Amino acid sequence: MELVYEKFGYNSSFNSEGVADLLDVQLKTAGRLLAKAEKIGVLESEGSTKKK
Repeated sequence: MELVYEKFGYNSSFNSEGVADLLDVQLKTAGRLLAKAEKIGVLESEGSTKKK
């Protein structure tokens, strides 16, 4: 997550697509990583999502 924070900042928003590009992973993989980070309290989601 530190790499993501360095790129986007601690108080900015980002999505699965941006994280996938940054980490050079598939979109689904980025989505799973973000979901896991949210589940353990590292991130907080805001706005609407397709799956929750």
